[in-house]
Amino acid sequence: MPWMVLEEMAAHQTKLYPVKYEAVTHTLDKLRALLPWELKSTLEPLDLERLMNHWRDVYGEIFEVIETSPEVLTYGRLALR
Repeated sequence: MPWMVLEEMAAHQTKLYPVKYEAVTHTLDKLRALLPWELKSTLEPLDLERLMNHWRDVYGEIFEVIETSPEVLTYGRLALR
């Protein structure tokens, strides 16, 4: 698959992650407000690049990735205008 397609597929997999992360963070905050003791549960920092790298690796194991030439990238950008 072309490199650009790999990037789009990885981005698609990570698209909802920030929303889900925020929902969990909000839920933990609400729980903290209700508890009479300190909640020791934590959530690691939001790391979209780590998640993107995961999906790049997953798809890279399945498909052969073909590098996209600068000319194709430039043409694609011009065609979108």
